[in-house]
Amino acid sequence: MTTTTKTATHEVIHPPATLRDKALSELPGPDRDPEALIARAQEAVERLAPSFDTWLRDDVAALREEVAAYAAAQRSAAAAEALRVRVQNLRGSCAQFGYPLAADVAGQFCLLLEDAEGRDADAEALLQFVDAIGSIVRGQVRDGSDLLAAELVRALRALSDRLRQA
Repeated sequence: MTTTTKTATHEVIHPPATLRDKALSELPGPDRDPEALIARAQEAVERLAPSFDTWLRDDVAALREEVAAYAAAQRSAAAAEALRVRVQNLRGSCAQFGYPLAADVAGQFCLLLEDAEGRDADAEALLQFVDAIGSIVRGQVRDGSDLLAAELVRALRALSDRLRQA
């Protein structure tokens, strides 16, 4: 029930707090079964699966643009934050969409950004990570059985370690 409080200068309307009640109530009908909800969500993900590769390629292109913006903005804090958010999102997408090697490379990219806080991260080095993620996605490398991709990830991890220690 809505209540109001009046003062000499204004009136405060207090709407009912129904969100808590809704959040704590049980779902009626067939939607109550958590297993059924999970199954429906998995089916929805499977229907979207053909679009994953396109989305990832678009995300890699956007990350490339974000690195260019970072370099053009003389590596400003705002540009670094935008870059960090973009690569974190891509890292999660790669892991979710079945590209663990690309997620690993994006993770190393994230570490470079975190360790570069307060100093510049090398944009050219960052582009090597972007190119690697793009190559893994384009090649549809979904596991470590591709020796070239596995070696690329190992080399980038070593590069990341060297740059972070510098």
